[in-house]
Amino acid sequence: MIQYGKITEFRYTTDKAGKKLEVKVSVDERVTNWLPVKTQASSFLTIHTPVRINDQVIVFNPFGNNEDGFVDRNLTYKDIPLPEKADENTLVFIFEDETVFSHNTKTKKIDLKTPCDLTLEANMLTIKAAHTKFVGGKISHDGIDISKTHNHPQNAGNHYGGGANTSAPNGL
Repeated sequence: MIQYGKITEFRYTTDKAGKKLEVKVSVDERVTNWLPVKTQASSFLTIHTPVRINDQVIVFNPFGNNEDGFVDRNLTYKDIPLPEKADENTLVFIFEDETVFSHNTKTKKIDLKTPCDLTLEANMLTIKAAHTKFVGGKISHDGIDISKTHNHPQNAGNHYGGGANTSAPNGL
């Protein structure tokens, strides 16, 4: 049996198999028992998407037995339509805080727009590009605002050396 419903409660539990998300769903004026929520998971990638009260979902009950059922995320609907950028070439994530991540494999363009602070943490970070452009506020390095202290004033014709030291580092 397959039915549509809306989440009324959710909880995270842990058992021998690990952590799982369970929900209760209102279906036709009755509420289900606690049911597990289907998650995209494989040995390559696991994606957890939190649920919200009143999210529309699909309840699957094999043989009509509610105890053996599970819940899957719903198709798009009027409250949560398909993203505007969505097409056959574009993966789109839109978060409740208006952060948008998209990757278009045809144009080979990745976009991230967020009202949040962004932190990149890595063992080593390499930025390699034919062109780079920084737009906005200050750029700091080791606590020093290099957007104001690092400049190359014009000192002779079209030369912008500004007395730069271009010798090899000490000891080489």
